[in-house]
Amino acid sequence: VKMSYYNLWLIDRKIDVQKKNILLIQQLIESVETSYYTNKISQADILSLQSEIALNETQLLILQNQREAEIYKLNSLLGRQLDSKNIYTVENIDSDSLALHEQKLEEILAETNPSLKKMNSMIDVEKAMIDANDRELIPDLMVQGMLMRMPRGMILTSKSNTHLLEAKTEIMYSLMFSINLPFAPWAINKFKAKEEELAAGIKSIEYEKNDMLREMSAKINEAVIKFETAIELTKLYKDKVIPIYNKAAESQVSEYQNNKTNVTVVIDSYRMLLMQQMNYYMAQADTQMSIAEIELMIGCEMDEF
Repeated sequence: VKMSYYNLWLIDRKIDVQKKNILLIQQLIESVETSYYTNKISQADILSLQSEIALNETQLLILQNQREAEIYKLNSLLGRQLDSKNIYTVENIDSDSLALHEQKLEEILAETNPSLKKMNSMIDVEKAMIDANDRELIPDLMVQGMLMRMPRGMILTSKSNTHLLEAKTEIMYSLMFSINLPFAPWAINKFKAKEEELAAGIKSIEYEKNDMLREMSAKINEAVIKFETAIELTKLYKDKVIPIYNKAAESQVSEYQNNKTNVTVVIDSYRMLLMQQMNYYMAQADTQMSIAEIELMIGCEMDEF
């Protein structure tokens, strides 16, 4: 669910960037219309800028369709009406305060992962079956006793006349012992074979568990590296890359308005700025995707630790 949500968040941010880029180009066209009417710039420049708007509108339409598909997917995961449109994303996300430690995550993984816990339960079941198998070798001892009070001198049956019975009674009792010895020479191998079979099953499960744990640990390490890289890229794009590209685009626009450069350079500067803004939001989304991947493997949310 979280991965689908942040996919939707990324699409929303891309839509915002495309709209801002379209608005910038429209403002540029408005600012140079006077120059066009006075023949300082050619019609080809205006058409180039308009074609760039059309290209951005095409990308905007594609993103809007992708958003509809992602909302449909998210509604399906949440059990909501599939045609519901009441899903909105926050504009800003912050993960700078979250610190991920690989060793601690691996410890949490071993304790909380549902698949690993299932394997631990399977091992416990196999061990319990070995214990039950060993208990079969314990001899079964049975003690049975009986106490009966009967009229003296007469056998009591269903046809006996109770009025003719004497008032005095006799007490009869019996005690019986029995013992079952399961360790006969011809049966001992059966118990040993069963124990060996269960022990082999435990080893097989442990090997599978250790292999799964190593694979998950490797994926967690990859997710942590991805998270840390995305955090660094987010800061770099925000503090350095985007401001530089933004100044470069503004400079190219100023140069173009003063007839010191051509419209192609302006369009390229806008495209580069658009690309860096997209990369910035993709880096932000990668931070949340990495956290979602880790939470999926450990089986709980990071906020609990």
